[in-house]
Amino acid sequence: CPDCHGPRTFEFQIMPQLINYLAIDHSAADALDFGTVLVYSCKENCHKSGKHYQHEIALAQHFSEDGMQGGNMHAGPSVSVESK
Repeated sequence: CPDCHGPRTFEFQIMPQLINYLAIDHSAADALDFGTVLVYSCKENCHKSGKHYQHEIALAQHFSEDGMQGGNMHAGPSVSVESK
């Protein structure tokens, strides 16, 4: 965690079945497609006074033309979500 310097923990997973509910044109070259998205947040659920958003990490597993490949998890940009 960039705020408390503690470890992150698994928060939730977005499964590819979600794509079916988004009405996406799957034939488009730039269509959204992923194997899974894993989101990690601060294990201590820390909150800094005066800060409205906490940084989270999202790891996206992408499909390749050859199918699922080992080692194809990529960290996306840090995603900020509002802390409660």
